[in-house]
Amino acid sequence: MTSADLEPIGDTKLRPKDAKIPIVKLGDGQAMLIYATAVLGTGKEHAKWQSTHGVGYRYYPILKAGTKTIDALDPNVQYCESHMQSTSTEEEETLDLPADCVTCAKFREQYKVESVRAANDPTRIVMEFETDGSLSAKAVLVASLDILAKRFSELASQATALA
Repeated sequence: MTSADLEPIGDTKLRPKDAKIPIVKLGDGQAMLIYATAVLGTGKEHAKWQSTHGVGYRYYPILKAGTKTIDALDPNVQYCESHMQSTSTEEEETLDLPADCVTCAKFREQYKVESVRAANDPTRIVMEFETDGSLSAKAVLVASLDILAKRFSELASQATALA
């Protein structure tokens, strides 16, 4: 039995996003009847369930081709994370664009350059995460920010009490 075999009651949008999640192996003549409710919470409260995984962050990349500063995360920019990403947060690096990389070749053609100057902006952070499909990315982000706001408020109250 996989998640594709689950039939939601009510709205069909409640069907699992990934149809290939194995649930249980049933023998001949066996079946399952399951009633479940999804509850928004945190991994600390619900240790067996977290709606996000693959969480990561990095500094916002700064990219310059010739005299032009380019937004590396603009979907229209042919940005190659393998060859155009600086490891420095302090200084710009000049990075040569390899001839055998398709993405770098498209960038070279678009901006008429053989190298780029790259750096990282330590005042801006790019956060990336995936969800398991039980909640939208927006719902996860909003819930996370609400939880953080509550925890920081509690921390501020405790710090004020110490003063």
